[in-house]
Amino acid sequence: YSLDTKASYLGPNVATVAFLRRAASIEAQTAVATQIRVVTLADGVAPTPFEALHAMVAQACSPFFGAFVSKSSAYGGDAADTDRSSGVSAVKKRLAELELSLLHLQQNIDIPEVALQL
Repeated sequence: YSLDTKASYLGPNVATVAFLRRAASIEAQTAVATQIRVVTLADGVAPTPFEALHAMVAQACSPFFGAFVSKSSAYGGDAADTDRSSGVSAVKKRLAELELSLLHLQQNIDIPEVALQL
């Protein structure tokens, strides 16, 4: 095991976990479990970080954001909601773009340059 304060990639067979603080510092009087988020960045099974990141965006971030937006829009609306809905659609679009970009990176295959002799 190794711990580091910065994110690092150690290879496809190494599991990587990130501990994220919710605030600037950990408070002694509050339970640590309520102050820390644990995120598995790589499980040691995915061949590339692109696959792991694509899975997180496609299967967790985008669906969670969509569920939150649909639930919060049920509370009623006013003029501010119109501005918020345009921001929501922009975020949904960016999440879809990120998902597609990660998929393209995941499927990227290097094709060697062919030298033909005439």
